[in-house]
Amino acid sequence: MRYQIRSGRVNFADYVQRRQRIQDGELLGLQLFPPDHDASIIPIIQEAAAHTTVEELNSYLGQIQTITSGAALSPATVPDAPTGLSASGGDMEGYISFTPGSDGGSSITNYEYYPVDASGASWVAFSPPQTTSTLTITSLPNGTTLRFKIRAVNAIGPGAESTLVSITPGTGIQPPYSLSAVPGNTSTTISFTPGTDGGSPIMNYLYSTDDGATFTPFITPTGAVSSVTITGLTNGVTYTIRLKATDGVNTSSQSSSVDITVGTPFAPVLTSPATFITTDAITLAFTQTSNGTSAVTNYKYSINGGSFTALSPADATTPITISGLSSNTSYTITLKAVNVNGDSPESNTISATTFANVNYATFTTPGTSSWTAPTGVTFVQYLIVGGGGGGGAAYSKITVLGNVLVTDTPQVGTYWINSVNLTNGRYSGRMYFGTNSGQNSSSFTNPIRLTASQDFTPSGVTYPYNKWYNQEIVYNLPGALVTTTNYFSPFIINSTYCNNDSGGGGGGAGGQVRSLSGTNKYTVVPGTTYTVIVGNGGAGGVGGTDTEASGSAGESSTFDTITATGGSGGSYSRLGSYTTNGFGNGGVGGQTSGNLVGGGGGGQTSANNYGRYNSGGPGANGTAVNFDGTGFVFYGPGGTGGVPNTVASGTTTINIGKGGSGTGATLNSFASGIDGGYGIVIIKYYT
Repeated sequence: MRYQIRSGRVNFADYVQRRQRIQDGELLGLQLFPPDHDASIIPIIQEAAAHTTVEELNSYLGQIQTITSGAALSPATVPDAPTGLSASGGDMEGYISFTPGSDGGSSITNYEYYPVDASGASWVAFSPPQTTSTLTITSLPNGTTLRFKIRAVNAIGPGAESTLVSITPGTGIQPPYSLSAVPGNTSTTISFTPGTDGGSPIMNYLYSTDDGATFTPFITPTGAVSSVTITGLTNGVTYTIRLKATDGVNTSSQSSSVDITVGTPFAPVLTSPATFITTDAITLAFTQTSNGTSAVTNYKYSINGGSFTALSPADATTPITISGLSSNTSYTITLKAVNVNGDSPESNTISATTFANVNYATFTTPGTSSWTAPTGVTFVQYLIVGGGGGGGAAYSKITVLGNVLVTDTPQVGTYWINSVNLTNGRYSGRMYFGTNSGQNSSSFTNPIRLTASQDFTPSGVTYPYNKWYNQEIVYNLPGALVTTTNYFSPFIINSTYCNNDSGGGGGGAGGQVRSLSGTNKYTVVPGTTYTVIVGNGGAGGVGGTDTEASGSAGESSTFDTITATGGSGGSYSRLGSYTTNGFGNGGVGGQTSGNLVGGGGGGQTSANNYGRYNSGGPGANGTAVNFDGTGFVFYGPGGTGGVPNTVASGTTTINIGKGGSGTGATLNSFASGIDGGYGIVIIKYYT
């Protein structure tokens, strides 16, 4: 008798409690040991209860096997290979009979077959599952000899594969298969793979255009070909095509169907006036009514009655833009639609005149001003950028203790670290001042900077950042337990890190960028005056002896009703979260992660670049805009996070909405963040 684990995880304790559910040696998918061995095996079950994977239980199998006198307990396996394969063919089907192999201790749930001759062959599971000893493979091409392998599948996985078996589906003359259709003008060409001829050559084909209701032979016998052309069809009509093969006496069954719509497109209808005009391009909108033919793949245009030119690259959607034109010039334009069957009839004709000049009104000074639309100007495009947020401030407040003795002897009038646990009621690893004892160990509001007289691990401490080190290092000591602030996994404490005394403030977020370009336009009224506001950058956060502040948000920039919000200010060094007082996210302060961590860079939308050890996080790049066609400019970049122990300096680039940089601070000092940069407003119009 053989007992097998049927699943990867089993609770053995259930065996005792649910003994009545054992039937024929099985409990919930687990074949267990014989009942007469219960008393001997229960202690092992209880020991094994916490080791419930098959792998963990392997160490217990030998004990159980010995107690059960050779009744082995082992994991189930994949099935053995099927044997004795034989095969036969039917109409587009194959049948494989076989003798199943062992199920490996887990019931067979399905079979898979491998089509050896198929391109890119892989194992295919039967759907729905088949578990009988004769399998049916469908959708096979008649008349072709194909080779297959099979294998069984159980809960463990696919089993061993069988030997090869060959199948030749079909009997007699077979219909063509793998039909495909190409539309033509009132015609279609059907390509296919011929079926077997059953020993008599194929002389002709019959076709149906009504899904097999009626069939018509080709007037001129085709012979054994692989494509036929059906003519006399109507453009815009969808046909369901089927074929039959004939040897002049016998006719095959009908093939599978293929749908095809024939014909060329209808003419597009241009919308007047033109959608968008510049100095060198005209954009046209149109409607394209489908006549049920093949999809339009491109359009052709004619200028001033000339020949038609296809759009390159192809463009099959409205609107389309015709570029490379001359300024201040009148044109008449006509279109044709194109599909695989050819060109449509010509569209209607519209007239348009390109502009003579492109103009830019640029506003760079913070504050309010105005712009008046010139005569004849009915639309504009714009670029509006809010001011950048100010960078976050930082201050360093560290109590410098210098060298501190590790000893079990109280040191009068100075600090010392107790080295022996419960010496005179004092605890190992705690710092004391003078003769303080027990729970009266020292604590500090600010971090302390010291060098212990020796490397020392207090009793019961297992973490590197709860130890004392014989090197200059910064610690937090708000209570009894010591925590180093210049240790952060996976970094190892060393003197390079330990001399950092401040975290950095976060960089300000870049101002919001709002741009209208391409063929989009903002409607204005000639002679009307519109308000323009350029946003100033936000002020950098102010640092003090014991204070630090986040940067202020940048001011918003505006043209008429369109506003670009100023960027959020950067967080102060001890603020471990985004500042969201404006657009986007200001950089996170770095000191909450340890004194050596730089401030996060400012975001442009929702992005934020966290500070790193001994460096500030970079600001987000901003939004790349090529508004005037001379090249891309990044507007609204975020400010850089403050660098630990380093005071930020300089000014922020103006008129791109850049966030100000955060700052660090030197030992027991403070610094303010850098102001954000101005925004900008640019108005583009044609005359």
